[in-house]
Amino acid sequence: MDISMTVPGDQHGQLKAEIATHPLYEQLLAAHVSCLRVATPIDQLPLIDAQLSQSHNVLRAYASQHHHQNHSLSPHERQELDNFLVG
Repeated sequence: MDISMTVPGDQHGQLKAEIATHPLYEQLLAAHVSCLRVATPIDQLPLIDAQLSQSHNVLRAYASQHHHQNHSLSPHERQELDNFLVG
C-alpha cells in the first residue's frame, strides 16, 4: 500500500518520523536488509551497504523532525504502529 494515498500530506512526514524513531525500527530495518542480502547477487552487496550507511543520515533527519514537532500519535495510532512493526 502506498502510504501517500492513505495519509494527508502534512501527516506523511510525521508518520515517517514516528516510524523512524520507533524503538523497533532498527530491528525491522535489520530484518529487511538480511532479506535483501539473501536475494542480492554478490557483486551488488556493496550497494546495500552504501544505502544502509545513508539510512542513518535519514534516520537522524527524521528524528530531528520528530523532536521539533508538537504532534503525537494517539494511543490507538501508536498501538497500530507497534502492531505493524512487530508483525
